[in-house]
Amino acid sequence: MKPSCATYYARFPFAWTVYEDPVAHVKVVVKQTSPFIPGNYSESCLPTSVFDIDVQNRSRDTVEVSLMFVFQNGMNEENSKRELSRFEHEVFEVVDPSPSSLAAAEHQGPSIKGIQMRHTCRFQSGKPQNPPPSSTSRGACDGDGTPTSSMCWASSDAKDTSPQSKTSLDHNSFAIACSSEPGDPVTVTMCPKFQTRHSQGARRGLLFCADAWDYPIARFGSGFGLPRYFTRFFASDGAQAAAIAAYALQHVDRWTDAIVQWQAETLAQLDKTMAKLQGQQQPGRHLVPLTSEEVAFYQSQVFNELYFLVDGGSVWTDSSAGTHVGQFLYLEGHEYLMYNTYDVHFYASFALIMLWPELELSLQRDIADSVLKEDPTERTMMGEGCTRPRKVKNVVPHDVGSPSETPWVLPNVYNFQDVSNWKDLGTKFVLQVYRDVHYLQERYSKAGASPAVLTEYLRSLYRVLCIVMRHEESFDTNGDGMIDNSGFPDQTYDIWTAKGVHAYCGGLWITACEAMVAIATRLEDTPTALHYRSLADRARTVYIDQLWNPINHYFHYDNSTSAHHDSIMSDMLAGQWYARACGLPNMVSTEKIHHALAVIFRWNVQEFGHGAVSKGHHNSDRGESAWRGAVNGTRPVRDVSSRQIVRMTVDQTCLQSREVWTGTTRSEWD
Repeated sequence: MKPSCATYYARFPFAWTVYEDPVAHVKVVVKQTSPFIPGNYSESCLPTSVFDIDVQNRSRDTVEVSLMFVFQNGMNEENSKRELSRFEHEVFEVVDPSPSSLAAAEHQGPSIKGIQMRHTCRFQSGKPQNPPPSSTSRGACDGDGTPTSSMCWASSDAKDTSPQSKTSLDHNSFAIACSSEPGDPVTVTMCPKFQTRHSQGARRGLLFCADAWDYPIARFGSGFGLPRYFTRFFASDGAQAAAIAAYALQHVDRWTDAIVQWQAETLAQLDKTMAKLQGQQQPGRHLVPLTSEEVAFYQSQVFNELYFLVDGGSVWTDSSAGTHVGQFLYLEGHEYLMYNTYDVHFYASFALIMLWPELELSLQRDIADSVLKEDPTERTMMGEGCTRPRKVKNVVPHDVGSPSETPWVLPNVYNFQDVSNWKDLGTKFVLQVYRDVHYLQERYSKAGASPAVLTEYLRSLYRVLCIVMRHEESFDTNGDGMIDNSGFPDQTYDIWTAKGVHAYCGGLWITACEAMVAIATRLEDTPTALHYRSLADRARTVYIDQLWNPINHYFHYDNSTSAHHDSIMSDMLAGQWYARACGLPNMVSTEKIHHALAVIFRWNVQEFGHGAVSKGHHNSDRGESAWRGAVNGTRPVRDVSSRQIVRMTVDQTCLQSREVWTGTTRSEWD
């Protein structure tokens, strides 16, 4: 088949691959569905996906079609080659796929048949001595594991979408090829066969198979593991793949309806927001109508970027340390093997609080617990070369651990800079906790639910919030109410040095103080509320006095004497982003916010990469390159006499100053 025959489309958690004439006069559409259902914890945790295949016969003859499904073995290649690895397969039939702990099937369909593969692998590495009690995914233990994988297809669920279309499927017309040799990448191939006749516009739909994998224990490099969350609803014996796959086939229509409804509601809200923005004209902001291609792009990004919650090295455990929804981990990136990296969760956390709020609250409790942990193990910091303890007590961790160790128990696998002196981790903890409560307050109010549970949630974290803010206050080196950066990369931009009052960290500090005022007021702690009211006001004054450029209308990078002190930082208004999300007072005046955004947009977006403005075009005539960015930092080039910015260069201070970060770009325009 020529590659040009196939086209891939996605609106996560749906995906479609369309094959145009892979053989003469036949069109095949393969739809993939994952149970990624906002608010549905019991089924979104299931390790399964469903493939729904439509075949259209566009000839005038009866066409015999065979659809082959190939499933690779579920162990990694290295483990597959071990002499003690074993692969077995068996045909199964499930009559009632509904487990007792999940709701019974809404309708009873036919029995479901399929193939199950069982992988048994005995690891030879020894078990560590006295390991801490927690979980991970990569086995390093001395013991047998029996994870299973399965694929199945509903032998009598084949259905025609046109009454004129004539199809037949012999329930025994499928071939199975199996391989159980260690190291063989292909374990099972299944190929059903059917016939379809031509009819005007007829399509033959075949619910082909569900794919499930049952690895019930999440095991980390320490050798200890915890049951995954789906084992709350299916047995944890490693033999449930067939039942999970069958359950998926029986419930996929209901899942699809729920996902379609969620996506439709989201797009409707997005349309309202875009229409509102297009109708606004504010000082310093020049809104340009979006093209239809840009609208389509943003709509796809709203859903497709959510894939990382599933594919980001995610681990969802049913651990007793967590809440009723267990505990959730995801990696900073596939190349940064750190779980729940908190400085960047600051940007990504909106997805969790909006879609699975209980998981977000569970994650925040884990961070609060980690604040109180201490690990005096000395490590050399790769960035500065100094030696520092791994975890300082009463400080927000950078991350909760690594897949190769024991997350939650051993936080801060990151060792590039001394995170105990970072200026943004504490403020981000306070802001995220309050953002979560503020968002859920609105949701509860609309639903007529009592907000008392949110007040108790705040109360349960209040002691830790106060400890964290007292630590942040220690960074105010001159007693003016504003925290000061220390002259090394002491924030999420961990190779971009900042000193003194910093646009990024200072703005977060102002808004965190405002959040503490709101939290303390809600909990009727008047002295604390008054304390942070005073700090917020004083810090705001210092921030404006030290950083605001009244000629060019933006906040300088910092108030140091460095060569890049007056750079234009795209993330300078991160504090305002959260102030808006939390319903808190503005970080600075509305006029300054709008002017600063206009400067960022002009120089860090439009001019970046020699965009359309630098070519003398108007915004409405923008070229493709006009929308690159926002680049993290630019250096203004000013007219000698007027001091107005006449052009820009990318800030070359470090790699990060000249990079484009997705989270930063999207937060600035939220």
